Amino acid sequence: MVVIFMVIALKAVWDSHDYHMKDGVLDPLPNLYSLHSWIGITVVVFYCLQYASGFSTFFFPGLSIPMRHFVMPFHQVFGIGIFCVAALTATMGISERAAWKHSCWTLKKELCGEQVISNILGLSIVLYVTSVVVIILNPRWRRRPLPEEESLHQLSSTE
Repeated sequence: MVVIFMVIALKAVWDSHDYHMKDGVLDPLPNLYSLHSWIGITVVVFYCLQYASGFSTFFFPGLSIPMRHFVMPFHQVFGIGIFCVAALTATMGISERAAWKHSCWTLKKELCGEQVISNILGLSIVLYVTSVVVIILNPRWRRRPLPEEESLHQLSSTE
């Protein structure tokens, strides 16, 4: 489902650049011209690779349990990394938009409502990601498998 939304979002971004209107005239913007867009595309590629490797490793029944145990820490670390870099990309996009579109700060030298909302949104993303990473990395808060799950799957060991 996430991949479908990602494709729709990328199409919307491409269309917003290709069909950009300025003063009623078509004035396309270049695609992939900023660091935000390059890192964003990198996140999308790595997310798709992570999804495909996770599907083929853990869902598809072909790999042995020792191989799955070997892959699991890498899958977890790369997942957390992709999540953090996606948040970084989002905050870069907010900052980029604020720098180019919020003229109250550059022209009038005052902090306007748009700028405050951008800053609060960026801080909210950073706090959210920080809290998620703390929760994920704290072993006391790790979900313990139910007894029926332990008998079904050997990857759910709590050692």
